[in-house]
Amino acid sequence: MKLLAVFPAIFLFGQMTGALAAGDTAAITLAGRVLANTCTIDSGSATQVITLPTISDRDTKVTGAVDHVLTEVPIILRNCGAAATSVVVNTSGKANGENYNMFDNTIDAGSEGRATGIGIYFYQTNGSNLLFPDGRRAETIQLTPSVDNTLTFYATYGITTASVTPGNISAVVNMTFDYQ
Repeated sequence: MKLLAVFPAIFLFGQMTGALAAGDTAAITLAGRVLANTCTIDSGSATQVITLPTISDRDTKVTGAVDHVLTEVPIILRNCGAAATSVVVNTSGKANGENYNMFDNTIDAGSEGRATGIGIYFYQTNGSNLLFPDGRRAETIQLTPSVDNTLTFYATYGITTASVTPGNISAVVNMTFDYQ
């Protein structure tokens, strides 16, 4: 009788271990690479507010850039690695509805004191080639390895109509830095 009592217990245990042992295993290898070709954007450069000089509505009678008002926009790259030789800089933001080459005034439409008929042009470090809100043009800039590098971009007002409403203007230029 004892043999009959042990047999069902062994049989049930054997069935359970099969269920407990069912499963798969995996060994995943993760690989990466550490590079010395990057820099750190200075915290003061990453979130700065650049104030363009005040202009008169007399200066806005012709569409295009307000030529005499080019303002520097410095970006400081710190702790550049020993292999940091170049960076590709691209921009994005809200394009002006009348001229998609310029950044739009982001002050809410209808807000009191908001300028209309005007936007912001953002230039590459040479001060003559535009960077666009849609990112269709990037700039490759050479870096000096193992030191801080200052990249100076430029901004100016852009007139979209011959009838500019005086007021305030604000535009956001998002920048990406792809180290080569």
